Amino acid sequence: MSVSDHQNIQHQIFRIKYTELNEIFLVMALRSFVCGMITIFIPIYLYNIGYSLRDILFLFLIMFSVEFVFEYFSARLRTELGPKHAIAISFPFLIAHMWLLATIQTYNWPLWIPALFGGISLALYWQGYHYDFSKSKHKGQATRDVSKMYIILAVLGAIAPFVGSSVLTYLGFNVLYFIVIFALAFAFIPLVKQKEFNTKGILKLKKLKPKDIILDMVSYGGSGVEATISLVIWPLFIYIILKSYQYLGIITSAALIVTIIVTYFVGRRVTNKNRHLYIRNSSFLDSLIYIMLIFVESFIQVASLNMARSLVSSLRSAPYVSEYYLHADERSRSEYIFYMESAIDFFKILMYAFLIILTFSFTDKEVLIAGLVIGAVGALAASLMPRAKCEMPVNTQSLIAKKIKITPKLRAHNELNR
Repeated sequence: MSVSDHQNIQHQIFRIKYTELNEIFLVMALRSFVCGMITIFIPIYLYNIGYSLRDILFLFLIMFSVEFVFEYFSARLRTELGPKHAIAISFPFLIAHMWLLATIQTYNWPLWIPALFGGISLALYWQGYHYDFSKSKHKGQATRDVSKMYIILAVLGAIAPFVGSSVLTYLGFNVLYFIVIFALAFAFIPLVKQKEFNTKGILKLKKLKPKDIILDMVSYGGSGVEATISLVIWPLFIYIILKSYQYLGIITSAALIVTIIVTYFVGRRVTNKNRHLYIRNSSFLDSLIYIMLIFVESFIQVASLNMARSLVSSLRSAPYVSEYYLHADERSRSEYIFYMESAIDFFKILMYAFLIILTFSFTDKEVLIAGLVIGAVGALAASLMPRAKCEMPVNTQSLIAKKIKITPKLRAHNELNR
């Protein structure tokens, strides 16, 4: 699947014509904006109302453990109901997760209860989303479609933390939670009414062996660890230094503006020949920046390095996700997405378990520093994603095809059940 990187994506971003892919963008954009208002502040909120760092890490450990356990059921549900309906079902669980966190001071919920609902929501949402997007993206435009998605998310993402921090500062967490819950309920309504268009399939794990995609899983797991470090550990680290919601919101919003510009550039420049180069080089630079984050002590240092990290991460994001979808196209899609989502959960579980163990012997700041080091390792691991067959030289593609020896009958069967 080639990538038409030289075509301008501006008309794609602002087109009005309704398509199935635009429908996905709409739901993802609304959910991203709403969650972006509050996600980075949740660990800080829990920290401020008396929960220890160990408690907060425990919340995320349970949440990703539940997601890991629920991945298979979620994949089966997606094959039965279709991806859009799987996404729709995830919203009530997400709303329940937010409500439980909003009322945790009033009812003293055990942390594993909101974690349970959050984990189920994540499993349902990402299984459905990745399958739906990979099936719906325009053929020959993988990176361009993914870049379009990231630009839209970046625009909303740049606004969301600033809005969230302003609401937090002047109105408090309860009001912010109410706004988030109401907006998620509003997004849920159109999803229920959507029809599925031949996107159901059959999940047969025997069709794909994990050992055949081991590098894919390690790479994806590393990228997931880096992502969760940036959303949980890094905001807590910033807050300990700056002691301000607004500073955190401003820094996050300003950095995400850079993402818009860089992602637009990447969407135009990436091809099958250079996609892997973007992934490798940006992963290495991202790793270096994570090490530098350990030594920040002032607002200027935090803002500068956060801006640099956002820039480098956006160099990798669209090429990396498009690489993921190219591999899903070449493999048995349902099984590939299941194994990859399970791998990312497993790596996050290991990371949070390790940090919890560290809390028994080290200070909070030292544990957060360890988390940033793990983020550096995760960024490096992301560079291990192998190239898709369509990115390899013609001779190499022929050798791989001969080695795989897929019969026409089996190939046709796989295509029908992707």
